Amino acid sequence: MTIKEYEIALAAVCAWREARSEGLTGMRMVLGVLANRVHNGWGDWITVITKRNQFSSMSVPGDSQLVLWPLNTDAFRLLLIEAERFRSGQAEDPTNGAMYYENPKTATSQWFITNIRLNTKEHPEVARTDNHVFYK
Repeated sequence: MTIKEYEIALAAVCAWREARSEGLTGMRMVLGVLANRVHNGWGDWITVITKRNQFSSMSVPGDSQLVLWPLNTDAFRLLLIEAERFRSGQAEDPTNGAMYYENPKTATSQWFITNIRLNTKEHPEVARTDNHVFYK
């Protein structure tokens, strides 16, 4: 597996873990946040995805999602294609430039609530799905 293939697979797993209940639309939005962070200098794809506390399903011990793996289904294969499109810069950003997101029903990070959700001047809401809110 090449580094590029690993980055695509890692991005797809991250999007699946974070937003599979939101369907392809929600998972594409997570890919949009990943791409926005990479393109804004937060690091390369691997660093952005695995940095502690950025995507808890990928980095936080004890997160119940950390041990889940998608099945090799048609839906996941489509997600791999989408991840490659975002990684190569061919996909349009469905998040309007979002750098952060949360599920307000399950979010527990006081840091996130204080610094992102309640800091609407610096981090306005820019997109929404059924369960997730996206912020600049």
